[in-house]
Amino acid sequence: MMYQSKLAIAIKNNGKVVKEVGENVYLPFGTEYSILVKNLNTKRAIVKISIDGTPVSSGGFVVKANDSIDIERFVKDNSSGNRFKFIEMTDNIAQNRGHGIEDGLVRVEFQFEKDMPIITWGDGHYSHDDYYRKTTSTGDWNGGNSISKGILRGGKDRRITASSSQPMYSSTTTYSTEPKSEAGITVPGSISDQKFTQVASFPLEDKKHVMVLNIRGVTDADEPVQTVTPSRQKPKCVTCGRLNKANARFCTDCGTSLIVV
Repeated sequence: MMYQSKLAIAIKNNGKVVKEVGENVYLPFGTEYSILVKNLNTKRAIVKISIDGTPVSSGGFVVKANDSIDIERFVKDNSSGNRFKFIEMTDNIAQNRGHGIEDGLVRVEFQFEKDMPIITWGDGHYSHDDYYRKTTSTGDWNGGNSISKGILRGGKDRRITASSSQPMYSSTTTYSTEPKSEAGITVPGSISDQKFTQVASFPLEDKKHVMVLNIRGVTDADEPVQTVTPSRQKPKCVTCGRLNKANARFCTDCGTSLIVV
């Protein structure tokens, strides 16, 4: 769990937090993962995440004060998207896609909301709640509420809470020394229906904070996860360019999902 300025981030695999070694996180190639963000501040935070230099969403994610959000998919809309899947950078992928300077990096940029101003009237005072509501409405995804484009909040069914019976910071893998590892990239994985609610924007502090994790592939651990299910198309892999069989859902060469939403 990496921590900075009252906000913590971690990579989760199989529902558990993976321990970092320095700034490195080690995952077996072919596995899907999620990104856990924990806000330990008393104010909300806007969090923007990019993987391999590609934004996870068009805007930011709202993480409430003393709350968590566990992000498992790329967000293009609010219906569904592909989970994060980490695969090895093979020669075929390098030839088809090329190398990127940010390959393997998960970059998390965040800002906290400004303190709410206090307006004094005579001997008393009140909090000016409308300070947070002055925003331009651009439509909504869930109906009923005025919202501003690009700020997402995880649904309650995906929120992570700590309890005495289920520790927040358990770890799946521990290394006493850095394991042998190789470079990899994140590609579209299986389909996720994780939901987000678009909410109104609010004033932010000027200061921005950044944390970066480097995902590395473990070469002496588990075998890559391979899943094949029926499909009616003969798809070409967007990552390595391989033409796959008509019934393949994942690329038989690199493991990228052949259904990208």
